[in-house]
Amino acid sequence: SFKPRMVAGGPVTQDLLVRSRRILADWHGRGEGPRFGLSRITHVEASASPLERDYLHVMDHVRWLRRSRGDRLPAGHPLGDEDGDDGVALPPGTSHAVAYETWFLDVPVALPALVAEVAARGVDMVHATVGDLDDDVVHGRAPDVVVNATGVHAGRLVGDPAVAAVRGHVVAVDRGVSRLAISVSTDLGAYVYPRRDDILLGGTAVEVGLDGSEGVRSRPDTATTAAIIAHAGGLLAHLDPDVGDPGTWPVRGVAVGLRPWRRPGIRLEVDHDHRVPVVHAYGHGGAGWTLAPGTAEWIGEAVAALSRTTP
Repeated sequence: SFKPRMVAGGPVTQDLLVRSRRILADWHGRGEGPRFGLSRITHVEASASPLERDYLHVMDHVRWLRRSRGDRLPAGHPLGDEDGDDGVALPPGTSHAVAYETWFLDVPVALPALVAEVAARGVDMVHATVGDLDDDVVHGRAPDVVVNATGVHAGRLVGDPAVAAVRGHVVAVDRGVSRLAISVSTDLGAYVYPRRDDILLGGTAVEVGLDGSEGVRSRPDTATTAAIIAHAGGLLAHLDPDVGDPGTWPVRGVAVGLRPWRRPGIRLEVDHDHRVPVVHAYGHGGAGWTLAPGTAEWIGEAVAALSRTTP
């Protein structure tokens, strides 16, 4: 869902949030939402302590909840109100929550649509291994500008010691398990995201070194998968008591990835210390999809400014 996660705050992140929200609203307003898997969803963040969030100004219908007041999570079923369902208690182990309406981007739908959009605009996509921003692999194509959006690899590519890889592990179970219509995350490390064809259960966030073994660390392991199904599955069972035993749910897929965490924050800047100008855009942590539209807009503006100043 559209919310920053595992990314340093500050003016850059706030600017990208505002930009991204505007762009997603524009897609929706032009009727492009379904093509890109974009929809609206109620998300709930639950915690064992009072919550502080610096991004709620870009969310809608914000509602603060507390167990001590007897507050309940929003109804989790599409027909909840008609069924007389006024929601469920806050998840076990939590006492505070904030609920808000936000955008949801169904990545398995969005990614192919975006690739098709790029191809339709005549962009030539080339896959190659690059060891240096001044590499002949890059400059053999005579670029006017290079955009460095290499994520965790930026740590080695440009020698940025602030970049770290954060390993994330998620499990997708069949959508038929539940008709849950809200997404929920807790500070206990569990989250549940219903998508069009599956329900995403997560997850892990473990910082790992940049020692060149990304392939090994990007392979799922059965113990973590089982732990996620038990932990996040327990959260889903709390939200929807009709789901049955999580151990019986059909698993649609398991994925592991490395999030590009950068301690000082996202690096957005133009670098003139190379054969051609380089636009750096990396360090988005777990907020890549949330901040991608705004980042792309910022990159476009930076490249346009360079073209106006280049003889």
